[in-house]
Amino acid sequence: MKALMVKLLMQDLVDLHVFAGAQKVVADLKHHDCTAALAWCEEHRSRLKKGKNKLEFRLRMQARPS
Repeated sequence: MKALMVKLLMQDLVDLHVFAGAQKVVADLKHHDCTAALAWCEEHRSRLKKGKNKLEFRLRMQARPS
């Protein structure tokens, strides 16, 4: 991703750390690990609550032991 932004001369216009964090969450979810996604939810809890988003609840349901 970073190489693409540099190539397109957009590295100053994009928050690469946001994309890196999102890639980590996606990779972890592909391996059935909700830890990074739950940490993201905790960081953004107020916005998620304001929008009545159920992402954290759904992640916790996925993460709970069977």
